[in-house]
Amino acid sequence: MTPYFYNDSMHSNKLPKSLLERMQSLDLIRGKKSDKTVCFCGIIIIKKEIHLFLPRSISLDNKDLKAKKKLAANFIQSIEKYGKQSKTKVDLQDDGEGRIGLIQLSLIKTLLKDYQDYGLYVQRQESQVTNAGKTNWAKTIKKIPISLNKKKQVVYLKLYGNKYQFLTGNIVSQIHADIIRELNKKYSWLFFNKNEFNTNGLNNISSLNKNTDHKLSILNSELSNSYSERDINLIKNMINYLKNISGDDTSELIAGVTKFHHAWEHMLKKILANTIDINSKLPIPIFTKQNDEIIKISQKGMKTDIVIEDKKEQIITVVDAKYYEAQNVNTMPSWPDIVKQFFYIKALKTIYPSDYQFKNIFIFPGENKIFKQINMGLKDQEYILLDEDFPPIICKYICPIIVIDYFVKNKTVDLIDL
Repeated sequence: MTPYFYNDSMHSNKLPKSLLERMQSLDLIRGKKSDKTVCFCGIIIIKKEIHLFLPRSISLDNKDLKAKKKLAANFIQSIEKYGKQSKTKVDLQDDGEGRIGLIQLSLIKTLLKDYQDYGLYVQRQESQVTNAGKTNWAKTIKKIPISLNKKKQVVYLKLYGNKYQFLTGNIVSQIHADIIRELNKKYSWLFFNKNEFNTNGLNNISSLNKNTDHKLSILNSELSNSYSERDINLIKNMINYLKNISGDDTSELIAGVTKFHHAWEHMLKKILANTIDINSKLPIPIFTKQNDEIIKISQKGMKTDIVIEDKKEQIITVVDAKYYEAQNVNTMPSWPDIVKQFFYIKALKTIYPSDYQFKNIFIFPGENKIFKQINMGLKDQEYILLDEDFPPIICKYICPIIVIDYFVKNKTVDLIDL
C-alpha cells in the first residue's frame, strides 16, 4: 500500500472528501467554518488506504517514495515511543492529553517484535516416561524400592521422568500465525523500515477460518492453562489485538496525537544534553493574610519546559519548545509567553551565583528561519533596547525530522549542535 502524506495544521480543503468526513467525526479538524485545519499527527488507515500526518513544517517535496516511507516509519516509531513514555492509563481506550490509539500502536509493535525475538507460539506437551527425560525424583523415591550397588551406594533400578514436546501445529499457533501474517503485511514497514520481514517459519501453518469470538474463546482457554510469563503476555496481547484492531479491509486504525506541542516538548527534552530539573527550586507565591498568617502555594509555582546548565561555562539556558509556525508576527509566541520567559530568568537569578550567565531560547519546528530574536525596547524609540533588564529571547528553528531521528535512536545532542 502506498501511503498518502499530509501535515498537521494544513488546511482541511486539501484532504480527500471521505478522509475529511471521517476526521471531522473524530474532531481532528478544528477552526472556523471558512478556515478549518488539521489538528492531528499520526497515522490513519481506512480500508486499504494509509494516511500519514507529519508535524508541521516538514516538507517531502524533494524526497522519493522510499525516503518518504523511511521518514514516516521513524515518525510513527517516535509517536509510539512518546505514547509509551508519557501514558497515564493502561487500557486500550483514548488515553488523554490529545493521545489517540497510541496503546494500539504499541500493541502492534509488541506483537511483531515478540515474533521476531521468539518465533511462533508453541504448546508444551508433557508425557511421563521411564529411564528418559528429566527425572521426577519425588515420584521415583516414593514408588521405586531402594537397591544397593557393589559399593553399597543407593541406586534406583527404574527412574520416572517427564518428557516435553513443543508443538507448533496446534490451534493457538494457527491464530498466532494469522495475526503475524496480517500485521506483517500492514505494519512491518512502519516499525522495521522494510515492506515485510521474513515469515518463512509460517509457511507450514494453515490459517484458522473461524470467527473472532471463536478465536477469543480458544485463547482464553489457553490463557488459563499457561504458566510462563512470555506465553501469558503473548496470549493477552493476541486477545487485545483481536478485540480492538484486527479486521478485514473495512477495518481502520487511527493512532497519533491531536496536541503535538506536548510531544514536541517531550522529544526535545529527551534529546537535549545537560538538562536539569529546577522547578522545585523556583520561587513560589506567598500569601499573607490580615492577621499576618503566611500561606505558601507551591502548586502555583513556575514550571519551565527545559533548562540546560553548562557548568563549565556557568551558563543557564531556558528553552521553551514552541510548536508554532513562527513565520510572521501573528504566528509567533504571544505576550504572555514572552513575559513568562523573562520572568524565568529573573527567578533563576535568585538561585544561581551572580557570575552565572543566562540565556533565553524559543525553539520552533521548521527550517525556514524568519526571526532571529525577540528584544524588549522603548515603545517610541526604535533603537533603544532593554537587553540588560530583559535578556533577548533567541529564536531557533529545528527541523522535526532531526528531533525525531535523535529521539527514536535514544541519542542526546548539545543545543548548539542542533
